[in-house]
Amino acid sequence: MSEVRQEVRQELRGDSGSSIGLASRLHWIAKKPAPGDLYVRMRSELLMNSKKKTMMFIIGICFLLVCNTHAVDTNKVSCVTDKEIYQQGEDVAVTITNNASDEITIVDRKYIDGGFATIEIKDKDGTWHAIELYAAANIASSRILRKGESHGYIWKTIGYHRMDTVAVSGAYRIIFHNGIISNQFFIRDRTLSH
Repeated sequence: MSEVRQEVRQELRGDSGSSIGLASRLHWIAKKPAPGDLYVRMRSELLMNSKKKTMMFIIGICFLLVCNTHAVDTNKVSCVTDKEIYQQGEDVAVTITNNASDEITIVDRKYIDGGFATIEIKDKDGTWHAIELYAAANIASSRILRKGESHGYIWKTIGYHRMDTVAVSGAYRIIFHNGIISNQFFIRDRTLSH
């Protein structure tokens, strides 16, 4: 098999001592019988590679178009809590308002859970890490927010992971799975507030 490939390469380069032109050499190689019909296999491999590349290109373009239609311009969507400082055990209310000209899709629920949002706490070194949230077992329905429309959510800071879980004091933010991020807010230890 490698001898045939070597002979084909020599013929294409004109190294075989033949004085015929490239077109004639290609025609001669195409007509020349090869073990296992190498020419047909090489030609079909070239066509398959070309088809694969074309399909991958088309799939890539479709992926970009589909994904781009659901992108949220977070600079034009506000996500703010009703206040900046909460006492431990107090519910955190957050409102998403669409100020963009395009519609956005959000999860249509009242309470925040791990199925569609992440809540992060800020470490002393300034890095953020997620806290564990329960994820509701039911399927989330979605809602379209048009320009100027809002939707409110509530994060229950008691029992957000297990029944006895209480959010510790610190700086928090909420990140929705569509890329929308809330303002930073604080939870204070209720024993220190008196």
